[in-house]
Amino acid sequence: MYKADIAGIHRHMACCLGDTFASEIGILSKSTPRLVTTWRKVPPGTNGGMTLLGTLASACGGALIGAALGFELFLEGGTCLTAHDWEFSDSESCFHFSD
Repeated sequence: MYKADIAGIHRHMACCLGDTFASEIGILSKSTPRLVTTWRKVPPGTNGGMTLLGTLASACGGALIGAALGFELFLEGGTCLTAHDWEFSDSESCFHFSD
């Protein structure tokens, strides 16, 4: 598995966890959600409805995955931190997974 693959997987998982946190924690908000397209008030659970709590929860979900990537890079000993290593190329595997 290449370095760019690892970064792409983490980006995908950050989006997924952010969306899940926004949905599951945002529904608990005491404020009325507003529709993202028109800013009209909508009932809780409506697709496209946003609350401040849900938005903050989404950011925390993405940050959690970002922290996991940072921890993996720390464990790798900094060998993946150069800009060249993150290019989409057929360079050696950063995390030493077998293909």
